[in-house]
Amino acid sequence: MSERPYGANADTEEWAKKRGLRWSPRAHCLHWLAKGRCTMPVCTYSDGNRDYLDHVCGYLGKDGRLLISQPYSVSTFRQLADDCDEFGLKAVITGTGWYGHGTVCVYLRLRDDPMEDE
Repeated sequence: MSERPYGANADTEEWAKKRGLRWSPRAHCLHWLAKGRCTMPVCTYSDGNRDYLDHVCGYLGKDGRLLISQPYSVSTFRQLADDCDEFGLKAVITGTGWYGHGTVCVYLRLRDDPMEDE
């Protein structure tokens, strides 16, 4: 990768490369994940509008799209579940975010994408 998502490092690049993923600089919201693009001038399903969407970056791979978020905490699990239902998504949360000390990692993808869980 010649450019990196904000907060990413060489380990992030290696992680993506091993999975055949490439960073998409325009990927930042649930519309992009579900539809491949967002047409909203100010998207309310993006970085900063949901506590589970912080330090967001998206990746493209042969098996689909992946949105990764690196929040310091997730307190709105009901909102996350509702958004997953609305957009047909699957969420996996781990305690190992790469953005910074104390961040968690939220992986979001379409429910029927064959991408493996992290």
